[in-house]
Amino acid sequence: MYKRVLVAVDGSETAEAILPFILRIAGPLDLDIHLLRVNPPAPQEVLDAAQMVSEVYLAQLAREIETTGLRVKTAVREGIPVDEILAT
Repeated sequence: MYKRVLVAVDGSETAEAILPFILRIAGPLDLDIHLLRVNPPAPQEVLDAAQMVSEVYLAQLAREIETTGLRVKTAVREGIPVDEILAT
């Protein structure tokens, strides 16, 4: 039925609080986990730094998830968070 679950994270404990639940259901449902972080619009030099920080953050989360044997993909987008989450 469902093939993937999108998890939007921003580095906060509140956003990451869903991860234990996702990890419990992803295996039995054979779901791919897609981690998304959205950086709000900013000047280019700020966006470049935010992109790098976001990629490192998501890579770290992905490594932790992959140790459980689950499939995970990551993406960083720039824009209005709610719009980018819905577009993803």
